[in-house]
Amino acid sequence: MFALPGEYKIPEVLRFRNLLEAYEMEDYGRFRYNMFEGEGHWFPGNFASRCTQCGDCLPRCPEKLEIPKLLFNTHHRLFDRKAWLKARILEFVSAVYRFLRKFF
Repeated sequence: MFALPGEYKIPEVLRFRNLLEAYEMEDYGRFRYNMFEGEGHWFPGNFASRCTQCGDCLPRCPEKLEIPKLLFNTHHRLFDRKAWLKARILEFVSAVYRFLRKFF
């Protein structure tokens, strides 16, 4: 299954959901999920909350899953605003440091 408009990685989001549901790996799933939307290339993609629920993914799903609903629920279970904000601040500070280093 491919990512559709919005650049969110449906298979990755559903994998995090499966880890949460089947193995109770909430900390790991939350950590990895909150790496989305970072500036780096290491873990690209948008949060599942950006899904517009257009339904384009439904006919492409071989398992006939209710993907928009699963994306919405997974986002609400794994998104950690504090961790996301901390990561964005660290990215900003790192970028400022690299910029200032050019002058000193």
